[in-house]
Amino acid sequence: HKVSLAAKARTAKEFDELMQQQQENGTKFGCIYAMGWVSEVFEGLQRQWLEWRFLPHDFRAGYVEVFGDDVVQAFAARRDIMRARVIYQFIVMGNHVHAFLVEQLPSRLGYRVYQANRGAFGVQAWLLRRPWELSQAFDKRLLMVFDELYTGFDMKIQNESNSEVSLANLEDFGEHFPRHTALLPYLRFVRDYNKKTAIHNFRRAWSQFGKGQVLSWERF
Repeated sequence: HKVSLAAKARTAKEFDELMQQQQENGTKFGCIYAMGWVSEVFEGLQRQWLEWRFLPHDFRAGYVEVFGDDVVQAFAARRDIMRARVIYQFIVMGNHVHAFLVEQLPSRLGYRVYQANRGAFGVQAWLLRRPWELSQAFDKRLLMVFDELYTGFDMKIQNESNSEVSLANLEDFGEHFPRHTALLPYLRFVRDYNKKTAIHNFRRAWSQFGKGQVLSWERF
């Protein structure tokens, strides 16, 4: 909605008005969605008009390219801002695109990380505070098995093997795909992914950087 309505709107005020007419049910989530929603909470809709009108490659969206150690320097240059909250929006480009948001608290009090991942977990799960809530989050589909990955691989394998091989039946994978046998361990990992492994892997990142916890400069 934000991308299409930002392109349609002629002013920031019109974008705000168009967005206010939308009804979202909260059943889909992804990294860009999460970044857009969290930043909206901090800055409001009108300030997002140009960003979503030109996202992500046009310089008019407000993004600056940084590489390698320059990422650390971008944080260091703003570390001593004392009376304002600083919001960093990251879009990592490459073979895998991921977006997340970092909140720098005033007075050098630390940093919070906000993120989601398409088809895997939402911001609500990322901000949970207690470990026992993760199982409930899975049952509510706030945290889930990455079904799209399973479906994508399964369809590709079946289509190219005339349905003789699938993720559920990898016994003849080497015969049909002799040049891709190195993929077998990963394909078994995707095939066997379940609630237990989804929670376990999510918890590794969530316990260190999630939960709405404030990270020190050194930790961050």
